[in-house]
Amino acid sequence: MILPSFPDLTGLVVNLKFTARAEFSLNHEMAVDAFLRHSLNLGESYSHHLSIITPENGRLFYREGDTYRFVVIAMGNQQQTNSIWHTLINHLRKLPDSAPITDKQAPLRNNIKLESLNDLFDGIPVSSKESLDAYTLQRAMEQGLAWHKAANLTEQPLDIQWYWQSTVRILHADHKQHKGEQRYCRDAVQLTPLLLLKRIYETLNNVATYFGLKTNKNTTENHQAWLKEQAQYIEIQHPDLYWIDTPYFGKDAEKNTLGGMAGNFTLSLKPGIEPGLLAMLILTQMVGVGQRRTSGLGKYWLKHSLKHAHLILGLKPNRVTRSQTLLDCIIQPHIISQAIAEIEKKTNIDTLNERTLSQVQSAIGQLRKHQYQAPKLQGFTIPKKDGTERLLAVSPLYDRILQKAAAIVLTPGLDAIMSQASYGYRKGLSRQQVRYEIQNAYRQGYHWVYESDIEDFFDAVYRPQLINRLKSLLGNDPLWEQIESWLGQDIHIKDTIIERTPNLGLPQGSPLSPLLANFILDDFDSDLETHGFKIIRFADDFIILCKSQHEAQQAAHAVEQSLKEVKLSINVEKTHIIQLNQGFRFLGYLFREDHAIEIAGEKSDGRTTFAAEQTPTNLPPWLANLGTKSPQPLADDDLPKKSYGQIETQGTHLVLAGDAQIITTDNQNLIVKKDDKITHKISLEQLHAVTLIGLHTMTLPAKHRLLEHKIPVHIADRTGRYLGAVTSFQPAQNNYKNWFIQLQMCDREPFAHAIAQQIVISRIHNQRQTLLKRKAHRKQLQQTLSNLKKLQYKVTAATKRSSLNGLEGSATREYFQQFNLFLPEWAHFSKRTRRPPKDPFNVLLSLGYTILYSHTDAILQSAGFITWKGIYHQQSAAHAALASDIMESYRHLVERYAIYIINHGQIKQDDFRQEKDHLGQDTIRLSAEARRRYVGGLINRFQKFSKDKTLHQHLYQQAQQLKNAMHNQQSSQFQVWKELK
Repeated sequence: MILPSFPDLTGLVVNLKFTARAEFSLNHEMAVDAFLRHSLNLGESYSHHLSIITPENGRLFYREGDTYRFVVIAMGNQQQTNSIWHTLINHLRKLPDSAPITDKQAPLRNNIKLESLNDLFDGIPVSSKESLDAYTLQRAMEQGLAWHKAANLTEQPLDIQWYWQSTVRILHADHKQHKGEQRYCRDAVQLTPLLLLKRIYETLNNVATYFGLKTNKNTTENHQAWLKEQAQYIEIQHPDLYWIDTPYFGKDAEKNTLGGMAGNFTLSLKPGIEPGLLAMLILTQMVGVGQRRTSGLGKYWLKHSLKHAHLILGLKPNRVTRSQTLLDCIIQPHIISQAIAEIEKKTNIDTLNERTLSQVQSAIGQLRKHQYQAPKLQGFTIPKKDGTERLLAVSPLYDRILQKAAAIVLTPGLDAIMSQASYGYRKGLSRQQVRYEIQNAYRQGYHWVYESDIEDFFDAVYRPQLINRLKSLLGNDPLWEQIESWLGQDIHIKDTIIERTPNLGLPQGSPLSPLLANFILDDFDSDLETHGFKIIRFADDFIILCKSQHEAQQAAHAVEQSLKEVKLSINVEKTHIIQLNQGFRFLGYLFREDHAIEIAGEKSDGRTTFAAEQTPTNLPPWLANLGTKSPQPLADDDLPKKSYGQIETQGTHLVLAGDAQIITTDNQNLIVKKDDKITHKISLEQLHAVTLIGLHTMTLPAKHRLLEHKIPVHIADRTGRYLGAVTSFQPAQNNYKNWFIQLQMCDREPFAHAIAQQIVISRIHNQRQTLLKRKAHRKQLQQTLSNLKKLQYKVTAATKRSSLNGLEGSATREYFQQFNLFLPEWAHFSKRTRRPPKDPFNVLLSLGYTILYSHTDAILQSAGFITWKGIYHQQSAAHAALASDIMESYRHLVERYAIYIINHGQIKQDDFRQEKDHLGQDTIRLSAEARRRYVGGLINRFQKFSKDKTLHQHLYQQAQQLKNAMHNQQSSQFQVWKELK
């Protein structure tokens, strides 16, 4: 041992019982650490003297009467630790009255009472601080020497299984060249034997230094040389190491994540290893290694094949296991009841009866004794669309109930650490969210896609690696052996036994398979995200969105390397690199650019070719052109001709404005006619909502069909003022969650400020674009254009809402000051006046803004927003602040049209008259006929917003994008519209 001294270790196993419900994160270190820090109030000395072990990791929910266990280890001589133990033991004995935390959000608070205290090292019940057994440096040396002799390490090698008991944050060799989480080892490539020994030595040396032992430069150099020599006799074999981000709730109940490496490996020791090194490995189990070790991170346990009882490495396993196994948790009555209820919701091949319940009770008794033998799987086939059959294998109903109970216990914790890139089989996530993600990504510049899936995924999963990962992340538990038994059973079909390949595969009929599939692939998601790729995965199907073809090719290499870590490979025939303007299929949608259309057909193979004789008719041009596009496959293969099911020409939300139209139905489709000509024909199955702006006519049969399909019809008057909805449900039933999220996010300052900045930048950008179009006046406008650009830059640096208001006001004043260059003298105006408008041009602006505001408000309400709750503008009962926010980017459309209609003589000076308003103030009025011309022309401009969509369709897309950003709490997912040159 290279450390001449080390403080004594004493440890306490704390056994508690809950008096009320508690909810933890996946890893319990933060909760236990917070409880102890508040209980002991030691300040900075806490980190120098104490360390914890949390064997309950992985279990999230506890009920009244459930037991709980954690371990506290103190470092120092008896005099240094006596006061710590005295305070802690007294505090624990007075629970729950002595609880330092009463916040119901905290897992450990005044909801626990003490059951028992045991010495960590000898297992004896603790009566006082003096009775604790000290684990000394000498004891570690003796154990290391005995271990060395028993293994005959002078003559033969010895393999030790190393399991990280908690996540670990070990700085890698070149950590100074990186920042944040990139400084730490994330996988086996970065963790070498020498680095591991160096970090262990640094930990032990830092502890020893705090307690009075200081090493000089020469001693340190000798130690480093010794570590380098010892590292030559060590190999890290069969590593399965991966990075996870563990969620926890910090101050003010804010959700945070703390990343760390998890996993296991074999430490192969060769002759030449000295007993002192073994003592270091034994001792560091209790101290931990890496960052935040005093909070419980960096703990590990070692397992070897030596039979001698006295050679257990420092800690006796039964003293640091959870108080109740996960296997025991799954057979609790309330869990079994929940499992039965969820199984009954599914379509089963057999029905639940008294015999099944009796079998469940019998199986529970066998599980308690660890004697349950999983039954063979029942095989049956289902037809596939290509005429072949798919083999499914399910266990008997009583066994599926037990598996479902295991899934219920494991899902909350495992799901919490999974990447946001994973959408399949996860509660609250759907392919519709994938659609929005892909559409938003295209708008952000991701125009290439790498698409693939995993070769024979469910049959190829290597189960020993899966079980080892569960064991490493959640601790040793008899549940893992039971899961292995469930997953490895042979299949019984038509009097034939199909033997499963040893160690391979997840049965697709098992309630556990979806969860375990996502768990084994979570590291794959993390690897790709760490490399900077935008991955979206749904089970074993995945795409990577890229900004260039080169990036997509790099993604292909990263995918293959990551899948190798879990012994999987890609399906080459279904792997392609495609440009999004060519179109591709994914999860039942056809994507091209930022368009998405739901299609019928088979699982995506990345190809978009239509069979010429089967091409659907009446396709929009962009969709019809897909038949001429070819993707760029990674491997040479023929492109089979495929046909789609019925593809509709419209999106999911129909908006009608402008001239009156008639809406009818043929029972399957909604039909819109204008002057006896069909303008729209949309499948009711694909229609999400209808918004009517103006005096359109809808037949009673059409209303009935829409109500039957639960399709709401939102109605606004010609000016866009929202009047209400015709619907078969209360809007609040569908929208209350959206409203709640909107209220939260509008008041969340970082999110709201980022959106407000975008709004102001867009407003100034579009003002510049309006002026840039006035080419005849470009010379006079140079200074203003330059000033507006400078104001845009200032907006990006503004930190307060008031600053944004001031910058927007400055920009708008300078912008309006140039308008007299473009207007006849009678229409000149000096500044913006509102109530009442003082001149003809202000009348047109006020009227145009009102129409734009009303139309925007109607679209936002039909999209499910509370429009009085805004982000940038101040809210009031009579003001749709969110409509004001969104319309900022489109005000220039009104301004530009007002200039146009005056300069083209469609609105003249004699169309205005001066009057007194109800307060006796001078005001300007527009004649009724001129008002009709102006309003009609402006709405017509709305209808011709772009080549492929109206302003209303565009606003609805913006609304959906904003809703998506709010749900994901990512302001960057909402891109405020800017007019292109």
